[in-house]
Amino acid sequence: LSTYFRINAEHTGQFERTLIIADKGSYVSYLEGCTAPMRDENQLHAAVVELVVLDDAEIKYSTVQNWYP
Repeated sequence: LSTYFRINAEHTGQFERTLIIADKGSYVSYLEGCTAPMRDENQLHAAVVELVVLDDAEIKYSTVQNWYP
């Protein structure tokens, strides 16, 4: 599974929540990407990630972020 979050508009914030539940004996791989264009002002990105792993399950979670300095 994969998702991509991008902040396009100026003077905005992004508030995302990711919830992944791996049922008993399952495996899930998840890749998340987050970016925004270079701007002169600050923007807010506030994310919450929740991973729930039941018996004998496995989650591979990866995130790639590209925020300009």
